[in-house]
Amino acid sequence: MNLKKEYRETRTGDVYLLRYEQDGNTWRVYADTHPVNPYDPSVIRCHLFSSGELCIDRAKFNPDTLERAKACAYFWMEGYSQYVRKGNFPATGGRVMV
Repeated sequence: MNLKKEYRETRTGDVYLLRYEQDGNTWRVYADTHPVNPYDPSVIRCHLFSSGELCIDRAKFNPDTLERAKACAYFWMEGYSQYVRKGNFPATGGRVMV
């Protein structure tokens, strides 16, 4: 199953087009549209692979349901919107109700 969804990040108004792809017992999330990154594009800095796939620590946050994949995407969007403005990806945690 594949799904595309457009989001607007709440604090900045940045627009994202995310694609969710089921891959066996997990979900992969891709950012097909996102703000331009003026900083270091390495995955260790912006948590986005060159393929557009979001870097998710599957050992801690395996998105084994679509709801978990959406929660991971939500945190990534918040962090990425800050990264493209300030050059650092925040290391904050939290909870998302899905």
